[in-house]
Order: sequence, then C-alpha cells, then structure tokens
Amino acid sequence: MSNQSDEAFWSRAQRHLVRYGGSFSPVIIERASGSYVYYADGRAILDFTSGQMSAVLGHSHPEIAEVIAQSARTLAHLFSGMLSRPVVDLATRLAEIAPQGSNAHCCEYRRRSE
Repeated sequence: MSNQSDEAFWSRAQRHLVRYGGSFSPVIIERASGSYVYYADGRAILDFTSGQMSAVLGHSHPEIAEVIAQSARTLAHLFSGMLSRPVVDLATRLAEIAPQGSNAHCCEYRRRSE
C-alpha cells in the first residue's frame, strides 16, 4: 500500500468483501495478458492461480475478447429456463465431439421435458 489510492482500495475491500478461507494477496492486480497478471506497479508474474480457462487460453486472448464483446452487444445472459441459439449451437457442437455415450445428461433433459 504505497499511496492513498492503495490505502482506500484496501479499506473498501475490507469493508465490502467477504473472504471465505485465507486472506487476500497483498497486491493490486491491474490487468492480465497471456499467461501473466500485472501488479499495479507494473510488475508481471506468471499466473498459476486463475483457473482452467486462463491457464489453457491465457488472459485477454483477442479472439475470445471479440466473442465476449459480440455477446455483450447482443445477448449476454438469460434466466436458465430460457434458450438462445448460441446455447443450443454450443451444446450440439459439444455433443458432436464428446466421446460416444457421454451426452446422457442431454438425453435425460429431453426425456423429462417431453
């Protein structure tokens, strides 16, 4: 916490966030790109912590960012009882590439809804 802005950041974090488990890392992350996250002071560290999506695809991948932006411009989220074309298109593509017999969940949903 090197300046008033950082102190205000940590004060707000402590006041408004709930932490389940350990404490927050004592650094402010400003951005991420590829396999790295960047501290507020500009230092880059290799990101081994952000989960499967970032580990496999990296942060701020241009193609993924464009797909997310396009989705946000058209339809970002729906109640789980509603469907959109991209949801069914993705389910269809996943079923096509999944190992034989692994789409039992899709079939179970269809039986319940008929």
